[in-house]
Amino acid sequence: MITKRGGIMQAIWGGRVAYAESLASRGYSPLTIKQRLHFLDMLGDPATCTRSDVERLISTPTKASSRKVYLSVLRSIFADLQGMGLVGHDPTIGVRLPRVQRTTPRPLTRHQVDTLLEHPRFRMRAWTMLGCFAGLRASEVTQVQANHLVPTDAGFALVVPHGKGSKEALVPAHQRIVDLLQGVQPFEGPLWDMRPQSLSSAWSTYAHDAGFPDLRFHQCRHYFGTSVLRSTGNLLVTRDLLRHNSVATTEIYAKMMDDSGFQAVAGL
Repeated sequence: MITKRGGIMQAIWGGRVAYAESLASRGYSPLTIKQRLHFLDMLGDPATCTRSDVERLISTPTKASSRKVYLSVLRSIFADLQGMGLVGHDPTIGVRLPRVQRTTPRPLTRHQVDTLLEHPRFRMRAWTMLGCFAGLRASEVTQVQANHLVPTDAGFALVVPHGKGSKEALVPAHQRIVDLLQGVQPFEGPLWDMRPQSLSSAWSTYAHDAGFPDLRFHQCRHYFGTSVLRSTGNLLVTRDLLRHNSVATTEIYAKMMDDSGFQAVAGL
């Protein structure tokens, strides 16, 4: 059954509530649950979904990386639904993942970071701090609360709730992060009640107004990763602080920082 609510076509499927409750019971974040349900709405009734329906849906994004994400999410959804006995087939079987060329990190420069940290808008300064000095993704910044700063024997740490993969992490807090969160008046809930895409878009707008067009918020995280690797020379430490699942992902930072070519040209 398809209904129209708020100008958006939505599918009503009998197992939707049960699936949402199952995800919540397994510790998935509200953001992830909302994403999964959005995909179900786009599919309609998953019990009658075909391979053609899956291929049609994953062809919607223009970027190959986004199409890959779509297919990965759909595979997870149908694996869950089959495990719950809500569907009898998996239409994602046989659908090939698009090839995605691994991109090179493009960290902010020190000049850009210093300039953006002087921005008149508090939230611009705060978002930049959390990205550049804690390596947070936009989806993680939207969930930051004042009480996520916790003391440990080694110093303050920042709780990163429900990051990529619905995992909770505890990372050392830079003094800038400590000062930021200690200076925020305590209250319940996230400091910024907004969607990650909206946060990223607003940050890029602020950066453009500051004289830096075409910057993306994720470049703050690239700055954090390259800074950690440069100061420690340790891929494993960098992997853990970036919360990568594999050190292979972290290795792209090491390749980007290889300045042997510059040294060779300088020696001509």
